[in-house]
Amino acid sequence: MSKVNSWPSGKELEVLRLLQSADAGMYGLELVEQSDGALGRTSIYKYLGRLEEKGFVTVKRPATADHPGMPRPIYRINGLGERALEAAEDIGLFV
Repeated sequence: MSKVNSWPSGKELEVLRLLQSADAGMYGLELVEQSDGALGRTSIYKYLGRLEEKGFVTVKRPATADHPGMPRPIYRINGLGERALEAAEDIGLFV
């Protein structure tokens, strides 16, 4: 079964909800910090990768970093992600 456009899991919906509140997007560890313990450092990039694969988020990978280390990918919810989140809220999957 293809993951493209399959329904997001509960944790993926949580990631979409957090991204919806961030106009400029967020990187993975920001999402962990904002989740109040709902998301963990070891799993956040698994959820972000799945959401990107399913088409619910877009990612910008900067060529250079403004901090020591590797550049941080910035994730943003896109139109399909917005619609999936709205549908989840409409049917009561997400409060």
